[in-house]
Amino acid sequence: ALWGVSRLSRIAKLDAELGRKLVHISLGLYCLTFPFVFSQAWEVALTCALALGVFLLARGTMRQSLGAGLHGVKRASYGELLFAVSVALLFWLKDGHHIALVHDRGQSGPVLYIVPILILTLCDAASALVGSLYGRRIFRIEEGSKSVEGVVVFAVTAWLVSLIAFLLLTDIGRGEVILLAFITAAFGALLEAASWRGLDNLFIPLGLYFLLANLMPQEALVYPLYY
Repeated sequence: ALWGVSRLSRIAKLDAELGRKLVHISLGLYCLTFPFVFSQAWEVALTCALALGVFLLARGTMRQSLGAGLHGVKRASYGELLFAVSVALLFWLKDGHHIALVHDRGQSGPVLYIVPILILTLCDAASALVGSLYGRRIFRIEEGSKSVEGVVVFAVTAWLVSLIAFLLLTDIGRGEVILLAFITAAFGALLEAASWRGLDNLFIPLGLYFLLANLMPQEALVYPLYY
């Protein structure tokens, strides 16, 4: 993905923000398959450690061949490094290490992993692209600035994404799903609006994990034994 987007950025002269988000979406969609491919947390941790090594190479000696799609933007960001850390932590946490699950009812399902990664992958990219192209109402954050338009797009897309995910991955009632998706979207948008230097790649997935782990019914977080 890094090599392909780097080549495409040079050939098609892509906008720097677009190239970075293409890498972001590609890697995010790839990481969504982890619960269906890997069974042990150490396997994902090793994969993410290898990814960190590649990202560091893309920042240094292989910046031209691998890093053109990631580091074309002028702002300083550690987003890709934090993304790998978040994926490893979420995969470990998804089995409910910090929530009281009724383990004898079944095995923890992937919803606590998939929803945060899905929102980070799609909604963060949509927010950045819309904000950079159409943002007019600008507000300052710790470092730099963001746009109200970008935050609104994040919230709307996060509501739609989480709504679909909850309906497909859980047995929660439709009324509760609408409310839970709204809370998830609003909280995620606030985290995105307050983040800088790529910290949203850490704050959003982990923040949403702990939010959902505490708000969702226990029955929605487990796979019944007959699955």
